[in-house]
Parts: sequence; structure tokens; C-alpha cells
Amino acid sequence: MLNDREHPHRDRRTRDEDLFRRFLDGLQDEEVRFEAEYHKETTTIDEAVYNVVTLMQTRAGFEGERGH
Repeated sequence: MLNDREHPHRDRRTRDEDLFRRFLDGLQDEEVRFEAEYHKETTTIDEAVYNVVTLMQTRAGFEGERGH
């Protein structure tokens, strides 16, 4: 919503690309960032967030199994 106020004349596709780039820039885990950017085909920011959360949960599950 803030992005829409800042750039009111951008089309939806450009807005989604900007949000996706900002989201990726905020990720601290380099592996997750790489996976989200290059291995997943996302069309919306919601899909990108879902894919990253799923990937992080999956990785946490595998790391937990290795520890036992």
C-alpha cells in the first residue's frame, strides 16, 4: 500500500517486480534468496513469500532430522 502511494502511476506488473526485489533484498539467508530468485517462478509477492516460508520450513525439518 505504501509503495502504491509512493509511485501512483506504476502498473501492477512493475509494482509486483519492485516488491519482489525489495523482499529478496531483505532476506538474510543467501541460499533461500538464491532459490527464491532463480529456481521458483513467482508472479506475485504473495507467491514469493509462500515459497520462501515453505523452503525455510522444509530446510528446518531436514536439519532437525539430521541432529537426532
